[in-house]
Amino acid sequence: MDFKKINKTMARKIFDNGGTVYLVPCKVYPSYDNMWVQPFELSKQNHGVESEDICPTAFDSIVNSFEYYNCQHNELGTYTSFYHCYDFESLGLQWAEKYGIVEYSIKGFELTYKDSYPTERTTYKAVVNLMTNKETRTPMTRYYKHFLVNLWKDVYISLSVLYFYPLL
Repeated sequence: MDFKKINKTMARKIFDNGGTVYLVPCKVYPSYDNMWVQPFELSKQNHGVESEDICPTAFDSIVNSFEYYNCQHNELGTYTSFYHCYDFESLGLQWAEKYGIVEYSIKGFELTYKDSYPTERTTYKAVVNLMTNKETRTPMTRYYKHFLVNLWKDVYISLSVLYFYPLL
């Protein structure tokens, strides 16, 4: 599990949308391997908040309670840090399934794959930032036929239609 530090407004948005946010004192990094301080899991399901009509300030009251009980010591910090947990393996798999990518690799929060286009005789190296879903493509110096597998699904469909149903 990879934790990414976020600000309070982003944490509030994630909480309001039903996601999970992790709270720790500001001088502590969230890790379940730490035997002294564990991250506090904050979500609507864990705290019984179903709708905003019942308690519109649930996020603020929970954060204030956490700060009162856990952030009073200078050793751990005097305010709350917010973290969100990203599982980059599953995000990469979702991206690959959505766009028909067969061969890819994940390093940190970046998914890398190569695409070959036979009509252009070029191969592109594509890097996808899984946190922002932004893709950057750079042409490679050589053309590799091996990466024809990673063509997009609509290209496969159009090629198969032309193959099975030639123009009359």
